[in-house]
Amino acid sequence: MTSPSTAGPTRAHRARRPPPTLVVAAVVAVVVALVGFLLPPVGRQLGLSLSRQPGTWTALYFTGAGSSSGAAGCSVAAGEVTTRFTLVSHEGAAREVDYRVVVRPAADVGAADVVREGTRAVASGKTATVSTSVPTASPGDQQVVVTLPDTGAQITARCQRGES
Repeated sequence: MTSPSTAGPTRAHRARRPPPTLVVAAVVAVVVALVGFLLPPVGRQLGLSLSRQPGTWTALYFTGAGSSSGAAGCSVAAGEVTTRFTLVSHEGAAREVDYRVVVRPAADVGAADVVREGTRAVASGKTATVSTSVPTASPGDQQVVVTLPDTGAQITARCQRGES
């Protein structure tokens, strides 16, 4: 008969091995760290990928007192639509912001659009207000669409004739 101490290791005494996925993950982490350390451009890119970078954007919104019906930012009078909107830059540097103002009759889907395009310089963290008038031959309410082509930002308002 053998004694329990000489029979070999029991299940409780055997060394536990880490799961294979943990070993593979550790090897991959070591390889990535070595590549990042040995190749500086790769290390910089890894650092950018693993850290939160500040976002850049330009905010766009209508401004103005509006009217009793609540349509701020545009008015229709004397054959023209006057639109007022604000750009707020969060780009990190001053830049030229392109904009496009499209005016179309609100009720007449087939009528031609009138387009006014322009550019406004905006410093980072600052605002710039744009006021532009677009002629219209159509009577009645007008739809105004302001777009920043570079970013795709877009706002729309319905302007009622006689508003100020």
